[in-house]
Amino acid sequence: MIILFWIGFAVVVGIAANNRGRNGAGWGLLALVISPLLAGLLLLALPRLGPSDPLAEITALALVEATPEGSRSRQLLAEHEAKLAAQRGPKRSNFERWREERERLNQSN
Repeated sequence: MIILFWIGFAVVVGIAANNRGRNGAGWGLLALVISPLLAGLLLLALPRLGPSDPLAEITALALVEATPEGSRSRQLLAEHEAKLAAQRGPKRSNFERWREERERLNQSN
């Protein structure tokens, strides 16, 4: 009975590690070897490793298609992409950029 709890809590530690951006299988194995309690405490003491790009987090949320959360995620993704597009400015072709650069050089001469 104790072995089942040990394995069960080791799996919980592995899942928690995966949710915190760490290797879930490795942490689960570590929990099996040393102790689920010690591995869990060590995991909680370490900083969370998450995606550095907020767009990656929004994209992951958008995978939930059939729920209201999925709809909200798609809305957040669209808002984020619109904000990035506004910061970049209008899209220009290579020819337009070349022409603007040529005009700038002609004006400086």
